[in-house]
Amino acid sequence: MTTPAAQIRWALVGLLLCSGLCVFAPAASAADESNQPLEDRLQSTDPGVFAGAILEIKRDHAADIGRDGRGWLRILMDRGKYTDVEDLCLLCILQEPANVPQVEFLQQVRVRALLKAGKPKEALAQAKALFNVCSMKGTEPALKLVTECLRAAYPNDPAVIARFRHEQIAGLHPLTAPAPEAVALGTGVKSQILADIPINPAPYEKAIDDVISNDDLSQMGKANLLLLSGRPAAAADIFTKLLESTGELDIYICHESLARAMRAQDGTVGRANAYVIQVCKKLD
Repeated sequence: MTTPAAQIRWALVGLLLCSGLCVFAPAASAADESNQPLEDRLQSTDPGVFAGAILEIKRDHAADIGRDGRGWLRILMDRGKYTDVEDLCLLCILQEPANVPQVEFLQQVRVRALLKAGKPKEALAQAKALFNVCSMKGTEPALKLVTECLRAAYPNDPAVIARFRHEQIAGLHPLTAPAPEAVALGTGVKSQILADIPINPAPYEKAIDDVISNDDLSQMGKANLLLLSGRPAAAADIFTKLLESTGELDIYICHESLARAMRAQDGTVGRANAYVIQVCKKLD
């Protein structure tokens, strides 16, 4: 027959066993999660597992974020991890700044993340950087995003949107010029609103300074970083030199890049359009 004292001892043993299971179960679960694919770990509610996944991406997959890792960005956006999204996008841009389509995509995602995070002024600055660096084909979507950010940053000043649209319409039509060189040396209609939006160059400075190679691809990347940091004149100098070298880069890419720098200098697209039109006539 079991005595009351023995029953109490067994009850205590049972409680200790249960406590032990409660302590060790989460650790085992976390260990199991750490072996799962990155997509699953990014959705984990365990802070350690999630942080480990972010660290692994930064350490081992930075160059993949804009290609195979676009699904990672979608997961993070859906979870509201906007700071992580911005950090990863910037990291990938700095890894491959010469890849204009990828930089354009990542910069768009950065702007969206900042808007979602309730940082409209920062989003506006990055939308301007997107306008500076994007392909000529990407000009219209970039302008729409700038407009959206202006509306978010200045909700009590609807007139700013009207002024911005007026500037863009005034600067839309290509200027007439006899040759691409004349367009390049000229000036287009300026956007004062874009000119007044400051861009923080700090995130790009080290990457710019670290470019010591003179090969065309490295210089293209450096010029794109200069556009992102709000230094279009310096970028235009590099693009001009790339045109003169006509090395490993396609000449049309070099011409379009110089047009992108003109667009960034003016804050409107008219002079850049004129340059592209004149180049096409000259090369055809």
